[in-house]
Amino acid sequence: MNLAVGSLATSAEAAPVTYRVTIETSEDGTDNTVKARMFDASGRPSSWTEFDKSGYNDFERGDHDTYAIKVPSNFGRPAKLQLWKGGNDDWCFAPWVRVTSPDGVQGGMGASAAAAHLCLTEESEHQETVTASDGTTYTKQYYHHYLPPSPIDWPR
Repeated sequence: MNLAVGSLATSAEAAPVTYRVTIETSEDGTDNTVKARMFDASGRPSSWTEFDKSGYNDFERGDHDTYAIKVPSNFGRPAKLQLWKGGNDDWCFAPWVRVTSPDGVQGGMGASAAAAHLCLTEESEHQETVTASDGTTYTKQYYHHYLPPSPIDWPR
């Protein structure tokens, strides 16, 4: 009898918690696989999670999509989020990514204001300046995977 109670307590303690990640696809969408994982304060990663909604065309231009990432209950508040894309096209997203904790607290991560678009590519990592149709210019920063140097900004 005690063994069953102990097993139930262990299962409850190991239950994962869910964080929500909201990303805005900018001008270059993708039909390729996009995955993410989180890192805790000590640098321990969660498992990779594929961002894919069944029956939905994910990561199209202008989409604001929210996906769930499950982490172990003892993971703590995530410190970083890493994005990865497979395939051979480019996918660009707005430089601010929102992360919402299970209790509804919102944090975020982003690049410097100089980068208007962040892109994942299979080509070499590089930066380019683009001139929009209205004559304004902005920067696109290309990465093989995206792991920003600064941590997720959580309210204190």
